[in-house]
Amino acid sequence: MPNFAYTARDRQGKRVSGTLAAGSEREVISLLAGKSLFPLQVQAEKRRRSWGFGKRVSGQIMAVIYSQLSGLLRSGVPLLRSLEVLRRQSSNDLLKHVLQDVHDRVEDGATLAEAMRQHPRVFGELPISMVRAGGEGGFLEDALER
Repeated sequence: MPNFAYTARDRQGKRVSGTLAAGSEREVISLLAGKSLFPLQVQAEKRRRSWGFGKRVSGQIMAVIYSQLSGLLRSGVPLLRSLEVLRRQSSNDLLKHVLQDVHDRVEDGATLAEAMRQHPRVFGELPISMVRAGGEGGFLEDALER
């Protein structure tokens, strides 16, 4: 259901504004009238872009991410901290969002591969499979380097 921004006046003439979820402008007007508000303006809010829908991160950027993650892990930096470092260093908004989600999922108990699998258009099936095998076999750093 879309959100609508509105500006209205109450019974005392005081200006009131806010947002309502409704099926149409007409429904918003009806809801406002039910609250004893006189609508001055009602406008549908623009939909926010869905992160990752149809979007990809270049293979070159992902190769750098895998290499950096491998290096951090080899240096003894814990996985969660490594993901946080990579997110903070990234200049790609989509990648920042995805790395935050992966971090949160791993923090909640998912494996790295399970968390990556939630973003197949960013990570791809082959890297996800390699990370899964590396995690299970104890050679995650090597799998990431490839």
